[in-house]
Amino acid sequence: MARDAQVAARSMERQVHVLKASTSGEIDEAFATFARERTDALFVAPDTFFTSRRVQFAIMAARHAIPASYAVREFAEVGGLMTYGTRLEDMYSQVGT
Repeated sequence: MARDAQVAARSMERQVHVLKASTSGEIDEAFATFARERTDALFVAPDTFFTSRRVQFAIMAARHAIPASYAVREFAEVGGLMTYGTRLEDMYSQVGT
């Protein structure tokens, strides 16, 4: 996903910076970096840990005024700006079909 984003960004003469986080503290550090670098927008990749921290993402994006898009609907349900994906419940209910 990151590689595809990099390719797309180059074609539009834009830059993509990929930051990784595996703890709540690292999410806070990433948002501090976004604020310092005046990030134009944020895309949060689909990840189980990120989904478990969706409230933190929504709060931090709002606090730093960073427009953010998320991969699953649950982020928007807790105050995230927008999502392009489905609800996790719908996704998992289709796995067995």
